[in-house]
Amino acid sequence: ACRGIDKAMKERITSVQKTGKLTDAMRLVAAAKVRRAQDGVEKARPFSDELQGMIKGLVKKLKGSGLEQELPMLRVPEKVTKVGMLLVTSNRGLCGAYNTFVMKRALARVKELNSQGITPTIVAVGKKAIQQMNSRFVVAGVQYNYTGQFFPMPDTITAKASSEISEAIRNLFLSGEVDKV
Repeated sequence: ACRGIDKAMKERITSVQKTGKLTDAMRLVAAAKVRRAQDGVEKARPFSDELQGMIKGLVKKLKGSGLEQELPMLRVPEKVTKVGMLLVTSNRGLCGAYNTFVMKRALARVKELNSQGITPTIVAVGKKAIQQMNSRFVVAGVQYNYTGQFFPMPDTITAKASSEISEAIRNLFLSGEVDKV
């Protein structure tokens, strides 16, 4: 009778060990994906900085020329009263530290905007953004407007997915719902 218990115990121990190995492998894959994404962002940063500088230069040159009416994306408000925020999180919890960091920073920014009398408008990417807004933001008692627009975080970022998100943000800006994103 004792042998049956020993065998069942050994099988259970083996099962738990295999589950642990699988979890470690998943963690490594998630870390590699995050590292790859960070590398991509770092490689794109010089291009982004240069592009931003060019756009700012154009806006300064065109200011007062009357072209702001024809090119609303170049509009610079005198005083920012309506701010849009884009929260990008994952759909699953394999990168919990990242999701937590993003939501802590977002909560701090919402509190800062609330102290200035501004209620931000939020667009969410990833299921964790919605879950965290419903828990963290509500508990903190901050004021925010959720657009109701939700975009699932794709496993691989495509031009189509990022285009849909940017379209939603651009529409908020062009409609006047936000002055700044």
